[in-house]
Amino acid sequence: NGHALCTDLLTNYASHFRSIDNGNAKQASGWSPGYTLSTALLQIVTFFAEPDLRHDPLPESIIRLRNMVKTFQFQEEAKSTEIDDEKLKAERKHAQRQRELLEKLTCGVTKQNVIEDNICLGYPLLVKRNNYGKLQSETVLELISYDAYVAEIQKSGEDKLDYYEHLKFRSVTGKDYNHWLPIFINEAHFQKGQTIIQNSISVIYNGSA
Repeated sequence: NGHALCTDLLTNYASHFRSIDNGNAKQASGWSPGYTLSTALLQIVTFFAEPDLRHDPLPESIIRLRNMVKTFQFQEEAKSTEIDDEKLKAERKHAQRQRELLEKLTCGVTKQNVIEDNICLGYPLLVKRNNYGKLQSETVLELISYDAYVAEIQKSGEDKLDYYEHLKFRSVTGKDYNHWLPIFINEAHFQKGQTIIQNSISVIYNGSA
């Protein structure tokens, strides 16, 4: 009627039919006139199944194992990523501070800085007397090194650090000054230029070093 197949069963079932007819039928004999397509598909599935292999693990076991792996990797990677992020932030913060220090602690004339170069920084001062003979000072808010200050002195024809009340030097921004006031940055900077610092203050106060 078009809904059944006549076929011989596969060899996997030969032993079944031998037990029925005492082995009279030849091997793989399992002929059936009422074999449907669904039965054939089921038979094919059985044919490709391998009974000698271990049974597949339960789905719950697979899910549990996957979760364990994911959890382990997540914890390790999260910890590693957190450490890397903190290290990167610290490095960026340090680099930013270094850039800011280089910008702020750089001589406006020589372009040297106290971090990378052996210099002593200070502010230019314009020191003058008022009508009562008292000293007054104006600070030029731009850092220059002691070497830059000495170079200006030498350009004027003088050869020593002295009281230059009647001389005026020109700063990078065009401001007048005639003295130089060293600044305290840190202990190392002070120790490095201690003599220069003391002499500069002495000149401002006494008129000579």
